[in-house]
Amino acid sequence: MSLFESLYTGVSGMNAQSKATGMISTNIANLNTVGYKRSDTAFADIVANKTKPNNFSHGAVIATEVARISQQGQIMQTSSMTDVGIAGNGFFVVSQNPAAGGDYLFTRNGSFMPDNQGYLRNTSGFYLHGWPIDESGNVSSGMGLSSVQPINIAELNAVPLPTTRATLMMNLDSSQQPINPQIAGGTLPVTNEEAHFSRAITVYDGNGTPRNLQFEYRKITGPMAYATTNNSLPMNASDVLADNPGGPTPGITAGDQLVLSAGGDTLTVPIAPDMTVRDVINQINNFTNGGGNRVFDAHLNAQGRMVIRATDPSAELDLSAADASVTGATGLNFAADTVNPGTPLVYSPMADITANGAANPNQSDFPDFADTDTPNPYGWWEVSVKIPDPANPNAPNPAMVEISKGLINFDGNGTLNATPGSNGNIMLSLGTINFDNAINGDETAINVDIGGFQQYAGDYSVTFAEQNGAAPGTLTNIEISREGRVVGKFSNGASIDLFQIPLASFTNPDGLKSISGTAFAMTADAGEMILEVPGEGGTGTLQSAALENANVDLANEFAKLIVSQRAFSANSRVVNTVDEMTELLRSLKR
Repeated sequence: MSLFESLYTGVSGMNAQSKATGMISTNIANLNTVGYKRSDTAFADIVANKTKPNNFSHGAVIATEVARISQQGQIMQTSSMTDVGIAGNGFFVVSQNPAAGGDYLFTRNGSFMPDNQGYLRNTSGFYLHGWPIDESGNVSSGMGLSSVQPINIAELNAVPLPTTRATLMMNLDSSQQPINPQIAGGTLPVTNEEAHFSRAITVYDGNGTPRNLQFEYRKITGPMAYATTNNSLPMNASDVLADNPGGPTPGITAGDQLVLSAGGDTLTVPIAPDMTVRDVINQINNFTNGGGNRVFDAHLNAQGRMVIRATDPSAELDLSAADASVTGATGLNFAADTVNPGTPLVYSPMADITANGAANPNQSDFPDFADTDTPNPYGWWEVSVKIPDPANPNAPNPAMVEISKGLINFDGNGTLNATPGSNGNIMLSLGTINFDNAINGDETAINVDIGGFQQYAGDYSVTFAEQNGAAPGTLTNIEISREGRVVGKFSNGASIDLFQIPLASFTNPDGLKSISGTAFAMTADAGEMILEVPGEGGTGTLQSAALENANVDLANEFAKLIVSQRAFSANSRVVNTVDEMTELLRSLKR
């Protein structure tokens, strides 16, 4: 029987090499199949049961398949932005139909394109699954396998692009005569006064409807404490103050004193016989404290009224120690303080610029002041932002409603006195704006970059204005990003994240079961499945506009094919030799 056992051994060798050749030919045939994973052949011997140690018993060989699913294929670039290759561990979650439920498969074939129903499918026809993303850019349904759904873009045909950011660059005329709140009959704000300059820009609400956002600018005397001479006393800089019956101050006598105090510093100005208004202003402006800083600012406004300000925005201005002849009705006749009118000739700041909003309730919308100790007294503006009345925004001439108001200040160089934010920009944060009370979803939060504001002598001008909103647009293109985001590109310029593609990883990916179409099914041998965002939890990263080639090395396959051919031939010689030997036995005669 040993001779016939040799025959069966040779046949088993031929069968094993035939299977190996089949695996090699399958690998070569799928050399250009996207995401294909090759199989190798492992040979194992079959040992017949030996009853006696010294007796030889014929064995055989068996060929088994060894999957190389875990081995990376080469990444090649493509021209399609919906092609995506995986570098590292992980598989796309796919299904054979959109309503697969829990019947999920896994693949490395990332050649996806939208079909006629809007589903993303690869060249093998499998439907790609992912997590939907909400308007805030976050995964909206949890991040487990139970929450994935087939990615469909068919319903995304009209997406608005609400305005979230605007940029304004303009010049405000530094020679503009400021509004004096004391003369205007009140305190800050001065919104009821006519604006010195206004500009409206078009923005888009949450539904993509164009809306007007109007900015109004009013130059003001400032928020610091100041005193203003009465309306009945217009003056010229050359007017003599003392003993001048025909001048503006007939009650002042030579030797009278004007005493000013602010922030602990006091200036006494004796009125000399020939002292003019200009002389008084010069003495006030030339007075400095121990640190060399000016304590007061004085000037004549366009109406010929003297304005004296404390340069420290937090200091009170006290004129109560001055002679009554200087400050009284026939002297300089200072108007009463409109902030705290109960204390004669003691003036309080109209706003605490370090407290964000003492005078303007929306001051916190505006950037903080960089210099709160010695800001330029000639650079103060009140900015008001208005929209058409949300109760009736579509009226022929809708009333304008103020949504924000605050102060800005320019330094002596015409540059905005403001503290940049963390991104280096100087922002006016308008918060969420409701443009129409009758419509839901129109709200949008808008931030305006005002870092390009400047104040120079010259005409008002807007040098640049833009915003990032647009009317509803149609879907024009789909891309898959390196982060696994399915991104919709729209005709209005919008770029919106629609879905998050997860990657599935396994403890033993080589244990997965191969399915036609370069897909794999879960098995117990593959181990636990983990679903993660690409690049997290041990998963690989994605390459946009790229595909993973088959992990087949053609030269290596040819080498294995030659070896398999030689082994098959050698086993066939065994069969032929045994056949000849049995023929010889049969021909023997007794």
